[in-house]
Amino acid sequence: MTLGAIVIITSNLFFLGVFAITFVILSNSIGDFGDKLRINVYFDKDISKDQINEIYYSIFYWPEIKDIKYISHEEAKEELKKILGDEGQIIFSVIKDNPLPDSFEIRVKDLHFINSVVNKLKKIEGVKDVDYGGEVVEKVEKLDYLLRKWSILIFVILIISSIMVISSTTQLTVYARRDEIEVMKLVGATNWFIRWPIMLEGIFEGFIAAILSVVMSYKLYETIIVKIQGLLPFLSFSESVNELISIFVLLLALGIVIGAFGSLFSTIKFLEV
Repeated sequence: MTLGAIVIITSNLFFLGVFAITFVILSNSIGDFGDKLRINVYFDKDISKDQINEIYYSIFYWPEIKDIKYISHEEAKEELKKILGDEGQIIFSVIKDNPLPDSFEIRVKDLHFINSVVNKLKKIEGVKDVDYGGEVVEKVEKLDYLLRKWSILIFVILIISSIMVISSTTQLTVYARRDEIEVMKLVGATNWFIRWPIMLEGIFEGFIAAILSVVMSYKLYETIIVKIQGLLPFLSFSESVNELISIFVLLLALGIVIGAFGSLFSTIKFLEV
């Protein structure tokens, strides 16, 4: 067992674990943002109630829609008066005609549906304006895209580097035992009979490294992420036990797989017939 290999694989899996936890937290935050986001659809003043009802039931059955709420111009007026307080009472005592339009408040099932839904809403006859915070949505979607793109790249780099480390160290072990392996082949030992002990050693190295990385990742989560959640309560940091367990199980499985494949690749050259 090579201490250097365990240290390097532990470091790679630790960074992978930290990145996975960060990815889950940010993904949940983006998901919560999308869930709280509202699309406000404002209608022309001269639109009839029948037209509004027809539009309502048309939008209601769109597959992207999570829920839709109708807000009459009178309800909008009362809500605005509550928000403005005494000033609202004064303003609406002066303004006799209600300037606020009838509207819909819409939530979509996924943030990525926002733009397509907004484009369809704008094409509906009788719709005067659609408000949804376009600039903020674009920035969040860009962050989500970059997060997913870089997560795949970092994942692949860390896995490949770990396999290469195991493979290199195992090659040294195999080379040091080349005479012993040659004798075993001469007496009829199969390649897999020779390969299994070497692979088990690699699996053991990967498993030990995975356990260490899990402990380190959890300690970091406890000491830093939870503190950040206390400092920034307005952000949605997930403390889901199931998500953490899934990440840690993934690290353990990766450690075993990396150890197995790294050892397997290293023995192919030396066990060629």
